[in-house]
Amino acid sequence: MWTNFEARLDENEQERPIPLRRALFDVLRGSGLRPGEGVTKKMASFEFGAGERLLWEVQNPANIFLDVKWRDLVEANGFTTSRVTVRDHS
Repeated sequence: MWTNFEARLDENEQERPIPLRRALFDVLRGSGLRPGEGVTKKMASFEFGAGERLLWEVQNPANIFLDVKWRDLVEANGFTTSRVTVRDHS
């Protein structure tokens, strides 16, 4: 599964190199997160815990999406957050 993630990362790097993209991917990969289902050119899904997901925007690697319930913990650890509403268009 990591092979798909690496391919999307390489594809984005070829189109528009971003110095921290590879470093952030390496941190996410080494963090104990598991590859989630489906990876697109723009987004990669990681799983942790029971049914929890973290979404990473590969094209803009500073963007990481978590459920709002994690906001207080994330901010308490020194990260800045903003609320984004995601709609399911399926």
